Amino acid sequence: MTTGNSAAMTVSVAKMAPPDISQSKCEELDKKNKKERQKAIRGMEGSDSESAALSDARGKAEGGGMTFSSASISVGVGGGKGISGVASGCSNAKAKECTSGSLVEGGTSEMKTGDQKVLCPEAKYEHAAGGSGAHAEAKIVNQMTEMANKAGGSLQGGSVLINVDWRYKQPDGNVYESGMPCKACYRMMCAAKKCGIDIFLCDANNEPQPLDPDDNCDKKSKDPAKSPYKDLDQRMKEHPYKGVRRVS
Repeated sequence: MTTGNSAAMTVSVAKMAPPDISQSKCEELDKKNKKERQKAIRGMEGSDSESAALSDARGKAEGGGMTFSSASISVGVGGGKGISGVASGCSNAKAKECTSGSLVEGGTSEMKTGDQKVLCPEAKYEHAAGGSGAHAEAKIVNQMTEMANKAGGSLQGGSVLINVDWRYKQPDGNVYESGMPCKACYRMMCAAKKCGIDIFLCDANNEPQPLDPDDNCDKKSKDPAKSPYKDLDQRMKEHPYKGVRRVS
């Protein structure tokens, strides 16, 4: 029995399927990101609006500055219920308006601004002010939290596999793609450990990488080159300047 849904995520009392943490699933999520980006671009091109915000959003979608992320989710919410499925989020609200409901809403406005906690009570986590609560990965977690709340529970146990498609422009004028989460979203993912949730990220070869294999997520390092975040960056197998690949 399904008790709620958002995009392709559902809350169900059915037994959750074992998580698919695989290269083939990463490839599937990679295709989903690219499909959602192109859908947003086509929607913006077909819009009757000539607003500056829409023009700016289209420029970011095509030329860098916009992130699309997709996740394969298998997480419990208590009471024999669980959230499962695939969900996609985007860092730009205009892109959401142009994709016919295939991107998550991103939770409540209070979650996005950091005025409402997300994940589980044990995490005691809220997004920092400044917009990080509206990043693509944050919107997926926000939506999961809202669904768990509506189901009368909280996020507890399970796994999430995330494929990030961040486009950015370098001084050489080219646009590149990276699968690394920003530091704010990384902190959020680390907090998910306190809910018993295992996070995996798809690397440059679309192979799953555990967020924190050595349980060092919360440890601070005086040397940034030896930080857990830098360790993840190295395991993601990206070029330090060109990321996964050149896009344009």
